[in-house]
Amino acid sequence: MKSWSIILTIAFLLFLTSSHSTEPTEARIGEYAPLFSIKNETSNLNLQEMRGKYVLLSFWSLTDAQSRIENTKYSSFSKSIDNIKLELISINIDSDRTLWEQIIEIDNLDAKSQYSSMDIVKGNIFDDYYLETGNRAFLINPNGTVIIKTTNPRSKGNHSYS
Repeated sequence: MKSWSIILTIAFLLFLTSSHSTEPTEARIGEYAPLFSIKNETSNLNLQEMRGKYVLLSFWSLTDAQSRIENTKYSSFSKSIDNIKLELISINIDSDRTLWEQIIEIDNLDAKSQYSSMDIVKGNIFDDYYLETGNRAFLINPNGTVIIKTTNPRSKGNHSYS
């Protein structure tokens, strides 16, 4: 009987520690941000390597005017701050590379922070970040945890803060 209680205790402890795993699972507030690797013309980016910095992860679409406006604001904001460790990772979710490249130029976006979902090397951002449309943003703290997420910053009721 004593051996069963030890086994049950160990099983319970394993259950508790597995629910607090440091492995990324989903893009939820308080959880580790799902990891991915992506590339653009100037760099290869691995989200895990961004630990130690705040990361503003923004998803946008060419066909969603609001997400394009927000992406421009995020880009301007990230250019204007020098004092904090904030990295902008802006990912377009469309499949028209030529138009995407033109919009980067037209909207005067910093090409270093702009990526296309067509260039994902590792990870499934569409499932991990629940991307049905553009216009989603996640603020990730230096530990890699999602602390804020929003679907449409202009729509009342769509914010999630922690």
